Amino acid sequence: MLSNFIKIIFASIFILSCSQKQNKEETKKETYQIILDSNSESYSAKLIMKGIERELTFLSYKDDFPKHVYSEVRYSSDSSYNFRKNWHHSQKRLSDEIHYIKLLWESLKEKIKLDLKSGFISSEEQYEDIVQNQINLFQNSPHKLKYKYRGELYCGYDLNLYRAILLEGNIYQPFDSLLKTYGFTIIDYYPAEHNLFINKANLKKYNADTTLIIPTYASFKIGSYF
Repeated sequence: MLSNFIKIIFASIFILSCSQKQNKEETKKETYQIILDSNSESYSAKLIMKGIERELTFLSYKDDFPKHVYSEVRYSSDSSYNFRKNWHHSQKRLSDEIHYIKLLWESLKEKIKLDLKSGFISSEEQYEDIVQNQINLFQNSPHKLKYKYRGELYCGYDLNLYRAILLEGNIYQPFDSLLKTYGFTIIDYYPAEHNLFINKANLKKYNADTTLIIPTYASFKIGSYF
């Protein structure tokens, strides 16, 4: 009887092992489609997987044309628009997106020449690791941003201090690590042209001071890593 019990255990382990192996194989075989698009000023790759669209775009500007290079990189996912409409949209992590960004980058790297100077990630508030990092930076920083007021509106802040705080914490660390594998790195940050701030719902979610005013949607300056 003990022998039969042992056989049952071994059989269960074998079945579980086969099941896990099958799941891994299914993950590896997961199908996806990459669509390339280009014009005189941009080259993009769009990844479609399980109904989700992710897009990586390289942009070329007037000064780049003589050198035939692309100097800006942008990343977005199709959840960005819906997220802006609904702050309670389920969040994800930028670190989990790096795998997809690399797939897109690899599909383009042989087709274009890069001399990256700037970058932008759409709707950073949909990435909980970025939001949490940014909140922690500003909440724990010994530096306090000074704001200028116009009535009840915030119309400005200490830009140099803002950039210093972001650089100190390297808020886009997952993306910066990917950049470094291609010979680039983030060397500075710039806020959006319009005053946008982390919403109170996110401040509350991470047990932060809800009176904090933290500028968001920063673009970043890129330099050579090597």
